[in-house]
Amino acid sequence: AVLTPLGIAGGTGARVNRPNPLTNIFARVDLNFLPNTRVVLRHNYAGAENNNFFRDQITSTVPSFPLTSYGYAFTSKKNATVLQAYTSLGNGVLNELNVGYTTINDKRDPNAKTASISVQVPRSTGSGFALFQAGGEASSHGNQLDQKTLEISDNLTFPLGDHNITLGTKNIIYESPNLFANNLLGTWRFNSLDSLRRGEASSYAVTVPTPAGSDGFVRMKTATYAFYAQDQWSIRPTVNLTYGIRADIPTFRNTPVYNLAVDTAYGRNTSEMPSGQIQWSPRIGINWDVTGDQRNQFRAGVGAFTGNPAGVWLSNVY
Repeated sequence: AVLTPLGIAGGTGARVNRPNPLTNIFARVDLNFLPNTRVVLRHNYAGAENNNFFRDQITSTVPSFPLTSYGYAFTSKKNATVLQAYTSLGNGVLNELNVGYTTINDKRDPNAKTASISVQVPRSTGSGFALFQAGGEASSHGNQLDQKTLEISDNLTFPLGDHNITLGTKNIIYESPNLFANNLLGTWRFNSLDSLRRGEASSYAVTVPTPAGSDGFVRMKTATYAFYAQDQWSIRPTVNLTYGIRADIPTFRNTPVYNLAVDTAYGRNTSEMPSGQIQWSPRIGINWDVTGDQRNQFRAGVGAFTGNPAGVWLSNVY
């Protein structure tokens, strides 16, 4: 009743059901083109919804008791399409082409698209207070992440005497529109129900408005280009030596906004990103069929390996 005049549907203290539905759909088609080419086209869809709602135990130092309006639904949808083409060029020469496109859309939807309200209430047992919460959950006022990834790779393998050589490339083009507008609709805290009735907040927080014409999203665009060569050498019928080298080149196709105040105060160029630095990864491994019947194998290897940059973390810089 106290929140209704403020235009906030607080909800109740009733129990809350938390359904978490999940849907997966997979489809695949195999086609043979001419005698020497096979094409595989596959698609995977995954849709999930996680309804989040949590109340503290009464034994907590400052237990929180959110009303039913304070929950949010976290939805995630993924679509991944991959095209693979295997071609035999004769004389043991093989080529494998992979093209994949993946989209992931994550979003939070608060149960109430209103300000977040917290009210301190004295505890019925012992000292201290509990915290009643209602309205829209503060971190869900504007929270959405979309990821788009295009991956293209190609491997050419051919024999050369006792050697089996592979030359290849793998290229990943990534884009991430990211929205995190914490406290977009405002977060208000009151020391008591009487304070709430009088409209006397002890604290509040509201996000800074975005510039005119901006939708609040930051958009980070990156690409990683990789090139590699490998040789599998049959030293003896029972001994194979595999060695190679890979070069990864992570790049940023756009940069964060330049902030003169930060540069002046701290000497930090906010638009500068570590782009285009080559990362070399050599590897070598050996496989020895000790008894010659493939029942007792000795394997050893050493190498340097690198992964893709953590795009979502880096997008916070933007």
